[in-house]
Amino acid sequence: MLNLSEDTEGYSIHFSRGILPDAVAQVFDSFTSSKEGNGCFYSIDAISDRLISVVDRFELAICFNSMERFAYMQALLSEIIVLLSTSEGERIVHTDDELGARVAKYLNNNIERSISLDKLARRFFVSKYHLCRAFKSYSGTTVHAYVNHKRIIYAKGLIESGVTASRAAERVGFGDYSAFYRAYVRIVGKSPTA
Repeated sequence: MLNLSEDTEGYSIHFSRGILPDAVAQVFDSFTSSKEGNGCFYSIDAISDRLISVVDRFELAICFNSMERFAYMQALLSEIIVLLSTSEGERIVHTDDELGARVAKYLNNNIERSISLDKLARRFFVSKYHLCRAFKSYSGTTVHAYVNHKRIIYAKGLIESGVTASRAAERVGFGDYSAFYRAYVRIVGKSPTA
């Protein structure tokens, strides 16, 4: 259902905190200690070209022997942690309520777009299961039901402003008028042409 116009790209770095030098471990703890879950997520706005360059240099580590490889990767990881800790971009917090609120805000701002759980999960860097669970916990409803309700209410406003019912159905993302009609009657309590 959701066809995002922009591609989503992400980087994922998994490591044991024990490999960090003490000073870097303290920096890491200082900017992750208030976060729930097992990671920190940053929007693309928080990721600088310099940070991407450091991540890309991990590929060079394969050229080194094991001791040099470990030292090089430890140095790169240390640089990444310091850069992230000083980032002025928005950190995407990984609590269910905050994730649910971010998803709801995104859905409200993109109600005319086609929306799929796969792309929505990729956009927020979580599994579909986690996204659905967090959203239901936050909103009390499923993503699908929320989107349908918002679309129907938006379509109702369009119809009241003079847009035809079939055009309103198209504009809010219903490809099938009969599905739109059934949802409209269920949510509004009357036919879209009444």
